[in-house]
Amino acid sequence: MALLIARVINYAIMQGAIEEPAALEDPGFTDIGALGQEAQDAIALLYTLGVTKGTTATNYSPAASVTRRDMASFLVRTQNLIEEGSYDTEGWFFTDVTTELDRAADVNALAAQGIFVGSGDQTYRPFDPVLRSQMALYLMRFLDENVEAGRLPAMGRSGDRQKEPGFISAA
Repeated sequence: MALLIARVINYAIMQGAIEEPAALEDPGFTDIGALGQEAQDAIALLYTLGVTKGTTATNYSPAASVTRRDMASFLVRTQNLIEEGSYDTEGWFFTDVTTELDRAADVNALAAQGIFVGSGDQTYRPFDPVLRSQMALYLMRFLDENVEAGRLPAMGRSGDRQKEPGFISAA
């Protein structure tokens, strides 16, 4: 999840839609040292930009599942980096996303944009893990919605790009 969202953010940085941080903050997570450098840099980028704070002050829990509710928050926070307040949080779309649900506004904002769709029974199942196929759909819909709204340019073929997306160096 961190790698995929970081790639979206880096594309937005390359396009001038998000300001590049001067430096990456050390999130202080004690459980990411065994991860590759690319994953550690992605986590540091998300932490620096406020997209994620980890599961505790010292743990990121890189092997834990991401819930559908958490994914909503990550994408809304990413969207707010591109354009604060560009997602409408009005309306209720799912029978299991009520005012009692922490971060219901994030789920509803993405449902209003067509990024999230529920199950056939009008539920969202916010505490279910995000499947890889769902994450791919969420990110494609997220990018498509931002392109259609003019907040991001469409990605050209890789040979058409000025420079390839990469990660900001932690150094």
